[in-house]
Amino acid sequence: MYLYFYAIMYFFLSCCFSYAESFEQASPFWMVKQIQEDLSSFYKKGVSKQDLDSFMNERGSSLQLARFSIQKGEIQVLLSKKTGCALVRSSSIKVALDQLLAREEGLPDVDFIVCLEDSLDGQELDLPVFVFAKTASNAILLPDFEVLAGHDHLLQEVLKGNYRYPWNRKKQKMIWRGAMTGGDFTCQNFLSYPRSKAIYYSLLFPSLINARFVGLNQCTECDQIRSTYSDYFASSLSVFTHMQCKYQLLIDGNSCAYSRAYWQLFSNCVTFKQESPAVQWYYADLKPYVHYIPLQNDLSDLVEKLQWAKDHDREALQISRQAQEFAKEHLSKESVLQYVYLLLKEYAALQR
Repeated sequence: MYLYFYAIMYFFLSCCFSYAESFEQASPFWMVKQIQEDLSSFYKKGVSKQDLDSFMNERGSSLQLARFSIQKGEIQVLLSKKTGCALVRSSSIKVALDQLLAREEGLPDVDFIVCLEDSLDGQELDLPVFVFAKTASNAILLPDFEVLAGHDHLLQEVLKGNYRYPWNRKKQKMIWRGAMTGGDFTCQNFLSYPRSKAIYYSLLFPSLINARFVGLNQCTECDQIRSTYSDYFASSLSVFTHMQCKYQLLIDGNSCAYSRAYWQLFSNCVTFKQESPAVQWYYADLKPYVHYIPLQNDLSDLVEKLQWAKDHDREALQISRQAQEFAKEHLSKESVLQYVYLLLKEYAALQR
């Protein structure tokens, strides 16, 4: 049995991390389209070294920014703020750049800025700035820092869960654990946030949903919140434990839920995704009722959609399988690096 499991694991990971001959061959249409759309407002004016200098000087005191300069295969990184968060996130980007430089294609000489924060929304930019997620802005989407660092361990947990809990052995139940993020929580507004609402429904329908916060974050009156809403908190659960249940919930926090979206798409569960204007680099190719079951932004249809999934088990299973195929094809390590390569090559043509 264990030999069979490890054979499956080897095959699965080889699919996720296999290397193509060249990134130039058969570039996926959705990648090229997303990159060109992101850069479209900058094609005419381009971007200069002076533009980047000015942005770092003007915005660096208020934003966590990283400037990456690649010249003749050498990478230099300049941080506007040397916080722990900035160091971790910029290091993940450098890991990916090092991997690309080691390949036959290499990378062109480029000079670019990445906003290392969860969001740069609400700001129109006069030069291309790379972000991990965005809503309605002209920032440039870059694969998030978590996936750039690599998800080897996470994928192994998912594979163990897929093997241990096939569809017909899973509970017909939704499970979620997450951080109290997405705003400045107070006792007065606590129940207005979608993540709180998911837990509210969990308390109303405990046989159908098991959702809780795992800690206090981004709040004032934290002690009062803990006391008033004590039922809304519980211990964290592993990815492997999550996979005992068929139904997985994907809700934005401060922005997109990076690694959660990633592992859910690779899992043999079905994802219930909150409809949201926040997007990552691959979201444009995700389709409702093909790769996930959509939920209203305020989760008001959560119980209704769960009942639909229970009543349409074969359709829910098909959505799960299609999501897995999507993930294997578009979210493999190779595909993530390919996106970064194509993006930087197209961006390099803007520099003057």
